[in-house]
Amino acid sequence: MGKASRTIIFDILFYIAVPWLIWKYGRESLGDYYAMLLSTGPGILYTLYRFGRDKQFNVTGLFILTTMISSTAVDLLSGSAEAMLVNSVYVSAVIGVFFLFTTFTKRPFAMYFFVDGYQLMGYDRQQTLAACLHPSILKGFQICTGIMALRQFATSGVKWYLIGKYGVDGYDKMLVVMRVTGWIFSGVVTVALIIVASKLGNMLPHEEDEDENEKDEDQNPPPSSDHKLI
Repeated sequence: MGKASRTIIFDILFYIAVPWLIWKYGRESLGDYYAMLLSTGPGILYTLYRFGRDKQFNVTGLFILTTMISSTAVDLLSGSAEAMLVNSVYVSAVIGVFFLFTTFTKRPFAMYFFVDGYQLMGYDRQQTLAACLHPSILKGFQICTGIMALRQFATSGVKWYLIGKYGVDGYDKMLVVMRVTGWIFSGVVTVALIIVASKLGNMLPHEEDEDENEKDEDQNPPPSSDHKLI
């Protein structure tokens, strides 16, 4: 089983299946609010595990931790299941506004996701960032970040609709719809980032190539300017 397949399975397990089971069978004994609050635990723990496993101690990791802490704090302060759902809509909308802000300030957040990913693959961070700031490449990242903002607004709108239609009783439906919607938009963003990456071409030297060039220079130093011709 490939890494992508395992990721999908674990995503379904920790973001949908386990939270659904906690909500379904813990609601009666714990009450709506505490069952809903507890159901967010598996996803948080799984995200933290992936954070440490992938060594995302960068802008991406900081964003994940910040949004997770903020969302958890809002959930704990909500006080009721319905307030928790409504507040989660506001949190998603705020994140969407943040993405739009980075787009308009020409520092699209998708660019930093991209740079972090390339750094993990061995590319120099500063060189990658400089290449990404080229006007033609930057525009692509602005589009990607716009899609990310649209995702936040779309999920907020869908959740608001489900809250109005089903109330707290529709929480199990929200778990599935929100995750599937997230996957769809993630796929679109991934395709967009692949297109942007293809435009970079061979602009970015790989650190391993630089190391090999340095080794070649050490083994074959250039002739000294003081060398006398005979």
